[in-house]
Amino acid sequence: MKQKLRDLLKRLKRGILRRVMAVLIALDNLVAAAIWGYPGLTISAQMYRWELQGKRTWPRKLVDRIFWFDPDHCRMSYENEVNGLRLPRDMRPIFECLECSQDVAL
Repeated sequence: MKQKLRDLLKRLKRGILRRVMAVLIALDNLVAAAIWGYPGLTISAQMYRWELQGKRTWPRKLVDRIFWFDPDHCRMSYENEVNGLRLPRDMRPIFECLECSQDVAL
């Protein structure tokens, strides 16, 4: 009985944390869309995008320092956005796996 209760609490906690993160990312997307006009792109992803375009590097460095506990935060945010990894598994794009040379759905 105690184990079932622990498992239930763990699932609830995981679900709540996932929803909190989804809301935070949505707020981040809202701010980014209001500033730059790119819906679906987070501020972190935009900072990495600027660096890729050769415009600025200091904003990416600043954001990565703020998220010191998440190595390569801006790059990972950008790649997650571009590859659709923030979507539910069944909505993610199918791409060609370079290592295994076969179509894989993440």
